[in-house]
Amino acid sequence: MRKKVLSILAIIVILCAGIGEYFVRYAMKNPNPRGINVEYIKRDDKKLAVILHGYKTDAKRMEREKDIFLKMNYSVLLIDNQSKYYTFGKNEKRVLIDILKQYKDKDITLYGMSMGAATVLQAAGEKDFPKNVKVLIVDSPYDDIYSVFKQELKKRFNLPEYPVLPLARIVAFLQLGVDIKGINASKNINNTNVPILFLHGTADTFVTPNQSKKIYDKYNGKKEYIKFNGIKHSEMDMYCKDKYESSIRQFLNENQK
Repeated sequence: MRKKVLSILAIIVILCAGIGEYFVRYAMKNPNPRGINVEYIKRDDKKLAVILHGYKTDAKRMEREKDIFLKMNYSVLLIDNQSKYYTFGKNEKRVLIDILKQYKDKDITLYGMSMGAATVLQAAGEKDFPKNVKVLIVDSPYDDIYSVFKQELKKRFNLPEYPVLPLARIVAFLQLGVDIKGINASKNINNTNVPILFLHGTADTFVTPNQSKKIYDKYNGKKEYIKFNGIKHSEMDMYCKDKYESSIRQFLNENQK
């Protein structure tokens, strides 16, 4: 009887470990890692827009955003972060800050989409966030990545939070040193006082609008929140081009001195 119980427990442990391992491979491993690359396009000597792409995309996705800033005569720095694993801002924010420190003579506008937006906000909460960053523009940022996973687990796989996410959390921490429950964009946001423009589609079911609204509500600095009715996750630049561009232009005109 004892052997049978131990065998069952061993099977359960193996299955649980397998679930956690699968999560890390499915949600966190980059299928095409190419390292970190940047593209610099020179216009104005002083004004620089730094652009970060979202989860499982690359810098090519950001052509519309690049064009918006180039039309305003900003120099543009496109960051293409294709590291081996996605860490949802934990490691990406440090990469971002290291890159920003190379442009100390610029007045920087920092733009991020989806995971890039969450990375921007997490970086802004760091103590060594560069002081020459003047404006943040965040498109569809999440605050709490754990709750996004919880929602997607139910929606895509019809699986409960327990035991899947706690197991995934353990495996992610043991393998990558990343605590997926500890990643939070609003936690240290008031370490900065940079003006922030929040942009979010009301029909976003991947990163729901309440995620960015939570960050917006917590932030004590100058801020603006613009909703795009009926628009899904990070599709505002495609389906509301004029409003999207004019919102960015107006916010920059008001806040980029």
